[in-house]
Amino acid sequence: MESICGSQKFVFEQVGGRCRLVCEDDFRSVVETEEHRSLRKARREAAEKERRSSKRDEQRKKVAEFLRLKKFGSDVNAPKTSCCGFFSTYPLQEAARDKHWKMVLLLMQCGADAKKKDSFGKTVLDLVDSPPVRDHILQLHLRRVTEQEPRTKPEKLI
Repeated sequence: MESICGSQKFVFEQVGGRCRLVCEDDFRSVVETEEHRSLRKARREAAEKERRSSKRDEQRKKVAEFLRLKKFGSDVNAPKTSCCGFFSTYPLQEAARDKHWKMVLLLMQCGADAKKKDSFGKTVLDLVDSPPVRDHILQLHLRRVTEQEPRTKPEKLI
């Protein structure tokens, strides 16, 4: 059974009491299917990229809000000094003192330096008493150091 609709020709095959569409050009249908797959894949990748971008923006906003609330500047590696200038601390140490582990990890992802010392000579690792958080901070620090300076060995933090 044949049917013509506009410029396209459709061929149907009767199977039992039903009709099934038979494609005259199988190659064309396969190519269209591959095109559709590649389009779907491109759309998924674009959506994933947009989701990651919005998540990154959200994390940056959280870090900026933390820095503002704790009266730091906009730099995650800038110290905050006391009114007399005797004591200084960094955002990473402040988050660790507050046991705000998510903020510690967000600050590390935004480029905070784990080897910075406060006025008492303590790094963030000296303030962290949770082994999983400590290991994660070390991994983030070592990954960033090896990405920035691939030819030199990373400093030992412990």
